[in-house]
Amino acid sequence: MIDQAQYLTTLLNQIPELRFDVDRLSFVFDEEKYANVIKNIDDVQVHIERTGNNEVEIDTTQFPFYLYFDENDFIKRVKRDKWNKPSLIYTKAAFYDPGTHDTFINGTSSADYWLIVNNHSYFETLHFLKTKEHKEDSIFYFIDYFSWDAGIIVLTTLKKEGKLTISIPDSGLMLPNEIDLFKQSKRLKDAFADENRQFPKFIKNELIASLAKFDVKKRMEQLMLTLGEILNVAEQNFEVYLHDLSLENLKKDFIDYKNKYFNQFREILSKLTNQVIGLPITIAASVFSTYKVSDSPSTLIVILFVFMLYAGYSIFLLKLQKEDIRDIREMFIKDFTYIEN
Repeated sequence: MIDQAQYLTTLLNQIPELRFDVDRLSFVFDEEKYANVIKNIDDVQVHIERTGNNEVEIDTTQFPFYLYFDENDFIKRVKRDKWNKPSLIYTKAAFYDPGTHDTFINGTSSADYWLIVNNHSYFETLHFLKTKEHKEDSIFYFIDYFSWDAGIIVLTTLKKEGKLTISIPDSGLMLPNEIDLFKQSKRLKDAFADENRQFPKFIKNELIASLAKFDVKKRMEQLMLTLGEILNVAEQNFEVYLHDLSLENLKKDFIDYKNKYFNQFREILSKLTNQVIGLPITIAASVFSTYKVSDSPSTLIVILFVFMLYAGYSIFLLKLQKEDIRDIREMFIKDFTYIEN
């Protein structure tokens, strides 16, 4: 198909007086003057009709591709439903394959001519936005209203902008050649993946804030021109949101760890306090008992034995509590290291 388009373009370039009839979508030229060209065109089975006045015409709708005379003709006539077969812009010898999104200039693949692929991506983006229109069972909807017939898209927000209306042109867009809308359109679609559930909210907010300052009829072109910038800002705001969310989780984890450490520490401290208070009382009671029964050696021995037993047991408990404090300290250091990482 691309060979046919290239061969046809080469033949028609031999006709300097070639005219393009916009109403009939046909090429018109002199029959006698360019008889040799007509013969060669017949060889590739292109139908030629005689119109009178020694002129012939070639109906461009007979080709297995959409033919546009020049870029202006392309922008004026291209529509959302004209991407089911390739496109050819005659004056640029630019052939576009919508299946692969590849553009060929004079039969050679070109990465420097973006007009056709950008418009294809533009209409694909519109189709994608249509799928994100308000649904009754959806909690969040990116597009509040989308109508091909009315030619408008409406987005609403609770912020000061309130409502944003975008007019859909009834033609293509003459975007600068340096704009790679195919890449940005793919980024937009990827942003709606399941793992990015909150991200579209930030895109919508930034889209509304960015386009609100433009006239309704200029907003669609501005959206396509700045889609990459809108996605970049939305992505930055989304990362800030995730960072703040992570910080809140970090604070919660730290509070939980801190409470766990100090609760255990307070329990051990309470036990130590009871031991410290109980030990002098016990010693005083023992001394008092010793004083009262000092005339009974056997009783003194029993009291002394009990006192020594209590003292040893208290020392044993203090040693265990000291070990508990050491374990808690090591656990706290380990937990704090985990939080830092």
